Amino acid sequence: MTFLFWFSLLLAFLFGGIKAILDRGTDYFLRDIQQQLQNQQIHLQVEKLGFSLPSYFTLKQVQLENNYHWPLSIEQINIGSLLEIFNIKKLPQNLNINLQNSRLKIPEQHVTAPFIIKALGYDAYFISPAELKQFTATSHIQGDLHLQLKAKEQQLTLTAQFNSQDWGQWQLHIKLEQVADLPNWSKETLMQAQLAYLQMDYQDNGWVNRWLSFVAHRQGILLSELKSQFIQQLQNDLTRSAAPAFIFNALQDFIQQTDQLTIKLQPPIPLSLQQISQIDPNVMAQQLGFSIQ
Repeated sequence: MTFLFWFSLLLAFLFGGIKAILDRGTDYFLRDIQQQLQNQQIHLQVEKLGFSLPSYFTLKQVQLENNYHWPLSIEQINIGSLLEIFNIKKLPQNLNINLQNSRLKIPEQHVTAPFIIKALGYDAYFISPAELKQFTATSHIQGDLHLQLKAKEQQLTLTAQFNSQDWGQWQLHIKLEQVADLPNWSKETLMQAQLAYLQMDYQDNGWVNRWLSFVAHRQGILLSELKSQFIQQLQNDLTRSAAPAFIFNALQDFIQQTDQLTIKLQPPIPLSLQQISQIDPNVMAQQLGFSIQ
């Protein structure tokens, strides 16, 4: 009985010591991140940080502010595992990051459509941040975000999922090959990483209809008229660019039904980001194994 008591006490002491060391380590880790963000004109504030044995690093009441007036607040961030965080020489074998109740504030900005949208002729469907607040009747983009990174040798897989009551559900899955270890990361080495697979899924919960209804009201026409105009413009542009017919069919169905959209890229052989940037736009869909439904 005495042995069990002292053994339990020793374990408690060891775990307490480990906790103190890790608390100190996570504090230095956070300061380093804050300094790096400060160099990018981004201010990070964390009300509380710590960890739970054996693996999770936790930040509570996180505030991120920048010069673009889109402040982000996160109720809690859970990051695991600690060993993956502090090993800066290797890609994480299995790193999970959960952002609970993240809130991106929508600024009161009345801005015109970006140049590229105007050049493509779709500025009629653009909405400013101020209009976004108006038709969504909310001041924040709010939801939960889960990220998972897995690495094996030079292969990296990223899975991201964003769930929001107002904005629907987004899922992203990317698989890269020939990825350099972290100490060797640079613009050049990243461009040599090869895309093996990409899939993005969007499950709409009425947001698209609310957006198009707002644009229709702004133009003084019925929603059905706006959708017809939008679809006709897409058809003209895609036909002019010789895009495969399945792309238009999928977009038409999505605009009319506003339910679910899945986009996939799966090249016959993995292609480096450098190779992708040099593909002729006329054959890009084929070479990237592009599909949409």
